[in-house]
Amino acid sequence: MKREAAHTHKFIVCVETIVESVGEIYVEEEKVVPESKERTSFWELQQTKIAAYVEEVLSPHFSPLIQFVNECEPLIEQNHSQLLARYTVKVVQIVRTFSAEWRRSVEAINNEILHSFTNLKNAANILQLAFTQFINYYQRLDKVTSHQVFRQCQISGDLVSYQHIAETIKKYKPIF
Repeated sequence: MKREAAHTHKFIVCVETIVESVGEIYVEEEKVVPESKERTSFWELQQTKIAAYVEEVLSPHFSPLIQFVNECEPLIEQNHSQLLARYTVKVVQIVRTFSAEWRRSVEAINNEILHSFTNLKNAANILQLAFTQFINYYQRLDKVTSHQVFRQCQISGDLVSYQHIAETIKKYKPIF
């Protein structure tokens, strides 16, 4: 079911790109104001669909991390240390699994996005958004794991440095 949703989002993004391109041609020929209400609305819809597609692409690879962060952040904000303590076993598993598999996941995401979009400019933009969102989730994980409840878990040695992740992701920046 998730695979179908990703394909649906990808299809919508591709169709919206075609419509946007046609709209740009029409704008040039008819001397219509390029920042019309319709165009702005269409662009916002396209960005929403791209964001949904990015989440669908990240989910198969990082869903435990995403779920953990989304569950723990509100508990930290509300100072529920006792409820956070229930996640101590889970955090160790998530961090170790992430450390072992993140490179393969980044490679798979890169391949999926670049092979899914024929327009290389769109593929590069969507890839950039996916990697930005991935780094965002990882930074949130790092922040959650720095909470006092998780300090006893001895996972700091298993956490991948942000710089290492950023350097690796830079290798996937399309050049054309």
